[in-house]
Amino acid sequence: MNAICLGSTHDTRIVTEKKTDILLHLLAHFEVNNVASNYDKDYVEYISDLKGEKSSSLHEDLKEIDDENLVYLSFMPAFFNTIDSLFRGLTYLSVPNEVMINRFTEMEAQCLQLLQNVYGNNDLGGLARFSEIAKSEYDKFYSSYWDSRRKDYLREINKFKRFWESDENDTVLTFLRTQGLPAITVYLSEGMRRNGRGIRTNDSSVCTITKMPVNDNEVFVSYYIAVHELLHQVIDGVTQSILKIDGQQRSLNPDDDGYNIHEQIENSVIFAQHLLMGMTRKIQRKEYYALVSEIGNTDINNEAEFMTHFKIDKKMQCKLESIII
Repeated sequence: MNAICLGSTHDTRIVTEKKTDILLHLLAHFEVNNVASNYDKDYVEYISDLKGEKSSSLHEDLKEIDDENLVYLSFMPAFFNTIDSLFRGLTYLSVPNEVMINRFTEMEAQCLQLLQNVYGNNDLGGLARFSEIAKSEYDKFYSSYWDSRRKDYLREINKFKRFWESDENDTVLTFLRTQGLPAITVYLSEGMRRNGRGIRTNDSSVCTITKMPVNDNEVFVSYYIAVHELLHQVIDGVTQSILKIDGQQRSLNPDDDGYNIHEQIENSVIFAQHLLMGMTRKIQRKEYYALVSEIGNTDINNEAEFMTHFKIDKKMQCKLESIII
């Protein structure tokens, strides 16, 4: 089997699967100057040691590619039904073919169109090379590696499920439902090394990708990231409306002017999550302040320090308080 799926409360699925993990595994080896980067030096060294390599051949192969847009591929698996169709999708993106597009489902074709819009008329050579590397890595290493980890994955997603089904999280999920969020899929991935991902795949489904916890202490981190990505689906539109900013002009590169838009959107979600978790008393956990300290790159130990660091526009603050409290 290529996936582990557990049903949960509030029409939620909790999933770990190969087709999500293989792309994130590759992107964890790919360095890029972008806050959506999934690169993790420790993970690269861990995988390299497993393979018996003195240095990572996968990392070296991916260094040949100069293509920041590869970070957007992490959304692909949520739209594709199988690993085979995912790899066909990668091939299609790198060499568009009118006949081939008919072999995809409507949802898969929708994803391919979105990614083609991202690339525009850019050189597709990097995509072609990435697709080639992905297939080789899957066949030679990753498929068997994932299979060897099934028992560990099942144990960890069960821990996450118990946390997700707590009475306190019922408050969070109820809020998300009142804001019109449809059925939720939470993907837990060992290959998701930094931050998380969230996307609405259609009118009736939204997904979030978060890191697979490797111990009891990391369950809360994975939980926070999952909720954060889901809140983006609710809060981003409000932020853009109140602050009169265009999310299409947002940049994930810290060196670009549009990065300021990204920061405004992120801070709104972080503040909204602070309010929401205050209703559940989760902000009283030491793990919460340790995590927001890491996110803010400063020492935050209490409410006052949080409010001092994560400042947002007053109108935005009032709007979020009216929605959540």
